[in-house]
Amino acid sequence: MMTPVILITDGDLYARKAVETAANNLHASCLAKSSGNPTLRTAEDLLASLPYCEPHPVFLLFDDAGTSGPGPGETCLEIVVKSEKTEVLGALAVASTSHQNDWCRVDFSITRFQEITAYGVDKEGFAELELQRVRGDTLYNLDQLNIPVICGIGDPGKMGRWDAPERGAPVTTAALKEILHRSGYTS
Repeated sequence: MMTPVILITDGDLYARKAVETAANNLHASCLAKSSGNPTLRTAEDLLASLPYCEPHPVFLLFDDAGTSGPGPGETCLEIVVKSEKTEVLGALAVASTSHQNDWCRVDFSITRFQEITAYGVDKEGFAELELQRVRGDTLYNLDQLNIPVICGIGDPGKMGRWDAPERGAPVTTAALKEILHRSGYTS
């Protein structure tokens, strides 16, 4: 049986706490052991854990820790996407300010004010000038994978505290909720 998943291209402690909070808000699961900066777990380890995650969908975190091009997070993410064990609903393309930024196309972005925009966003969650493009360090291969919905977002759990877990991680929650809606997912 395939497990419905949403991919998040950030794995630091702040992102993990924001995604765990959003998962709780949305009655979903966050596979906490997928977090790390950079990603330390293997794709095989993560895939083996999916059957034990309830409720669905499952949110997975991937991080390259600033590596340009294919890093450990992207390598793991690609294996998970191509696995017959997963049904990929979408991805959160997290913006970063690393000096070796890669970029990807997004279907839409969520600003720090929880507004949907056709523009990309920066790390702080402000709309950028480029349409449907986000710059970050763990999104090098998102364009090359068959991901139905990609949402740009600032730095989960941060964005000037607009997405703090203590506040319910409202930006991350709104982004994941919109991916679920656009993917047509029903539990």
